[in-house]
Amino acid sequence: TLFLRNIGAAPLAGSVESLSPPFQVLSGGGHFVLPPGQRLAVVVGFTPAAPGTVISTLVIDSTDPDQPGVYVQLEGEGTTQGDECATAP
Repeated sequence: TLFLRNIGAAPLAGSVESLSPPFQVLSGGGHFVLPPGQRLAVVVGFTPAAPGTVISTLVIDSTDPDQPGVYVQLEGEGTTQGDECATAP
């Protein structure tokens, strides 16, 4: 989860772009308008289909004149599920 917060004096409009699998925006994606002092939670999920490292970028565009685009690097590691074993007394 990451949080976007409007620390300005005017409403902040923008959008949280979608992601390609195995990453996905679970909530907080799409267009937003944040009043001053408000925040938005963006929840990102990761469901790898194979072992290995996957890197992607979450793009957030906004009307902020100082920072109209924010790029958040995402990295996930897919692993193989090990065999379960049980021991008997």
